[in-house]
Amino acid sequence: MDEVKHGKVMKEVNFTRTVQFVKFAQWTLDPKKQTITDGDESRELEPLLYKILCYLLLNIDQIITRQDLIDDVWCQHYVDDNAINRAISELRKLLKSEKFKGVIIKTHYRKGYSLAVDREIVLFEDGGQSSNPDVTPPPTKKSKKNYSTIIVGLILLAVAITLSMFYLLPSKKNENQALTAIKEHSFDSFEERAITWQEAYYSYLILHPDSNYYAYLSESDTSKSIVVRSMKHDDAKKFTFPDSDVEPLGFSTSLSHLFYREKTADGACAIWRIDYLKETDAQKVMGCDKQIRNLLEVDNRYLLYDKLGFREKSHTAALYIFDRKRELEFRISSPNVSSFGDQLLYYDSSNGRVYFKRMQSEFTEVFYTDIEGSNLVQVATITGVVNNFTIVDNQLYWFDLLSQSVKAFDIDLGVEIENIKNNSSVEYRNIWRVAKDRYLAQQKDFEVVTTLYSKDLVKQLDIAGARDAAALENIDQFVVISNVEHINEHLLSFLDKQGRVIRQIQLDEFAYRVKVNKDNSLIYIRLDKDVKVFDLTGKLVNEFSFDEKVVEIEASNDSQIAVVVQKGKINRALLIDSMTGKQRLLPIRDVLWFTCFTESKCITQNFFREVRLYDLEEGAFTGQSTYVEPFFPNFTLFGAELIYFDGKNLMEFDPEALSRNELDSYDPSEQRNLLNVRLIDSDGSYLTFAITHKYNAITVFENK
Repeated sequence: MDEVKHGKVMKEVNFTRTVQFVKFAQWTLDPKKQTITDGDESRELEPLLYKILCYLLLNIDQIITRQDLIDDVWCQHYVDDNAINRAISELRKLLKSEKFKGVIIKTHYRKGYSLAVDREIVLFEDGGQSSNPDVTPPPTKKSKKNYSTIIVGLILLAVAITLSMFYLLPSKKNENQALTAIKEHSFDSFEERAITWQEAYYSYLILHPDSNYYAYLSESDTSKSIVVRSMKHDDAKKFTFPDSDVEPLGFSTSLSHLFYREKTADGACAIWRIDYLKETDAQKVMGCDKQIRNLLEVDNRYLLYDKLGFREKSHTAALYIFDRKRELEFRISSPNVSSFGDQLLYYDSSNGRVYFKRMQSEFTEVFYTDIEGSNLVQVATITGVVNNFTIVDNQLYWFDLLSQSVKAFDIDLGVEIENIKNNSSVEYRNIWRVAKDRYLAQQKDFEVVTTLYSKDLVKQLDIAGARDAAALENIDQFVVISNVEHINEHLLSFLDKQGRVIRQIQLDEFAYRVKVNKDNSLIYIRLDKDVKVFDLTGKLVNEFSFDEKVVEIEASNDSQIAVVVQKGKINRALLIDSMTGKQRLLPIRDVLWFTCFTESKCITQNFFREVRLYDLEEGAFTGQSTYVEPFFPNFTLFGAELIYFDGKNLMEFDPEALSRNELDSYDPSEQRNLLNVRLIDSDGSYLTFAITHKYNAITVFENK
């Protein structure tokens, strides 16, 4: 019978197991094999197309709306119209035959679709025969009054269920967390064994879904190779690419195939697969799609991967499945606009579940779906940076890059149950749980180096984890904030113009941003939910705490701080007097960063990289706008000037005209690896924060 979901009556989606065949037009559908045949020809149905066809056959007397398809077939909140059009078009092509020239799927203008032919359902011999077995016919519209009564009743039921969940679920989760103690220990209790010995850069470590094999990229001065190793026997097979840029993408879940992307010296680029257990040549799989990041082969026909460029946003990825036989690609996930997209994590072949993560601004959501994306289930909400993912005995294991910890989450209880911390000075890029008390690790192959550039000096600063800097021109110094999270070291460092540390202040938690007010007398530091104000000696003079996450800060007029705070899914713009604490909520919407350069004019950047002017007197944007390159705001006030870094160049930004001029003094040699640049003196001296490669190793942690 029909199911009630979120106050909506869901139509039937799947045939029961009593159904042997379904006959319609010239076709006979076999639900078990998911094929159709006309007696001469048999055609296999894609999982999504099969589900749509079943939906139309089961609800033959009704018009199926697009919203019905979104709710009951895709089971998502949003599906692009083009995806629905494409799926219906593909199904129509599949149903075309010389034996039947009529219309099978009828389009109702602005309403939806319906099946335009009769159908007959044939049961197995012990089940009899029926036109609609095991399905309660949907209620007919007897009267408008009865229909309205049903809808009102369903709405009230949905409200009651929602309120019950609101009051009961949090207490249940808290109760489970209270009853389940987190097992805390460290990798000090394990013995670490190096697997790689050559002095090289090791990266792109990936683990086979069954944890029996892993692969990584090895780069030295003389060679570049992809290495595949066995976890059980430590056997290795090396594939060398002397003149190519190459990266491993993923494994086959059922065959001994490794997939990689290769760009040769002559510019040719493609995705290939190669057998790591047999001596065979590599096979070209598809053209060079540089947006594909993580890939798995579900069987010998379908590829599952995540790919950047969703909704034409270069930083947002979605999940796709690719039919190699038909050379067709289908999207199976739809990340929301405010997220940073989806990333493929794991495929469980035992139940066909595709696990992936969706990064939000404050947390990471873990979901699973099936290979056609029709059943989306949220598994966990995790605070931190989820780097990889394995599942053992219904428990999730992942590596948190920021805290340098392997964490475990019990799916049934809905709580974190284990935390294994890295207490050493060595930092890791990835740690995988491969078996009980056995972990595969990749040491960091890069580090962030902070370099001082002045007229007569180029000097690398000896500050680990440096993140941001600001000039203190009144006292000929500058400050740097730094974080080494896994040893809980968060510092505010004062340095002279020669890059020598004068004093350091220990901060309570991770510091994201440092700013200085216009007259260079106060230092503002952004923490997670706090803004701290220091004087030029490092003394804390004020502190502002919020219930919500502080998204961004900037110096503003006089001693005011421009603060963006996240309230639910809405960002709020606040002006706070750094000395008195007086706050003013501005009516600016759609804001990620802002500062006010006059009493009535503010410049803002939103989530879509759009920079606009806001007039406080008019209470509206002026209509002027421009676009900037970095997704995250990278403006900072330097005295009365607004400085902007676009990822490659440091510029002066005119807030009135929304124009920019490149600074002549900026010419760093490591431009392509830059994370940030900060001016530290009016004479043109600046700091660069750049990623540099360093030698590392692949290791295994095992019980001592």
